[in-house]
Amino acid sequence: DVLIVGSGAGAMTAAVRAADAGASVLVVEKTDQFGGNSAMSGGVLWLPNSPLCNEAGADESLDKARAYMRTVIDEEGLHERIEKYLTTIPEFIEYLHSSTHLRLDVLANFPDMYPDVEGAQMHRCHEARPFHGRLLGDDLDRMRPQHPQTTLFGLIGWTASESLALQARGPGWWKVAVSMVTRYVLDIPQRIRSLRDRRQVLGGALTGNLWRSARDRGVELWLNAGVEEIIEEGGRVAGVRMRRDGRELFVEARNGVILSSGGFEKNNEMRQQYLAGPTDADWTAGSPGNTGEMIEEGKRLGATVAHMDEAWWGPTIVLPG
Repeated sequence: DVLIVGSGAGAMTAAVRAADAGASVLVVEKTDQFGGNSAMSGGVLWLPNSPLCNEAGADESLDKARAYMRTVIDEEGLHERIEKYLTTIPEFIEYLHSSTHLRLDVLANFPDMYPDVEGAQMHRCHEARPFHGRLLGDDLDRMRPQHPQTTLFGLIGWTASESLALQARGPGWWKVAVSMVTRYVLDIPQRIRSLRDRRQVLGGALTGNLWRSARDRGVELWLNAGVEEIIEEGGRVAGVRMRRDGRELFVEARNGVILSSGGFEKNNEMRQQYLAGPTDADWTAGSPGNTGEMIEEGKRLGATVAHMDEAWWGPTIVLPG
């Protein structure tokens, strides 16, 4: 019924919702591991008007969240969309906590991106609660691992709260460090098999829990399955032409195709077209699958794009090898 292109947190959330609506769902990922940037990332969700904020001691309100977003996004034409986003957040969190394996906790003292703007707060960032990778079974190896910069020593997973304590050398930081290293070393079955940490945190906890929820619902996931063309028939999207493990396939989608396939940071031609120079795909820490084909396919079908010169920017150092 529904075909979802991409396999990050947005894709998996869509898969769970579509399955709960009674649809048969197929998620396709062109690389050999699912999760994309979501799995590699810090996995933080920015959720204004979250009921969890006030439970954590913040003074959050719909009015403050609205003032902040309308100031930062100074476009009157988007007011209706902002309102829908803000008023749906409580329902969204309730759904995640009641219907999926994902549990969110508020990150105290993580400021909004524009802390001097009217309505800015310190409690709107949320992180996924960790879980043990054995719950994923063999799918742990199929999920894209954390980026080395989001781990201790490039190996050991830490939550956003733990990383803050360690990097800032806050009270009791050495106890946090010792407990993390000890837990990692004493996971003997995994150490014999792999250096990969089985404790899933950050983006791994976010994406892994969403995939567990989708898997429980019978959602199918294809890896090494890249969409090459969106098929349009009679003015509507009817499916896709794709290549899976080298074979060309046509997949019909009775109720629609959802594009959740990430950005274009690995595509030098698109970087040259949209981003300020100098720019190079070798400089990005993004997922290797983010090459922008589905953005171009959407444009071919008449979709509009905006803010293509924007990104989540950060300094990087390119190391040999």
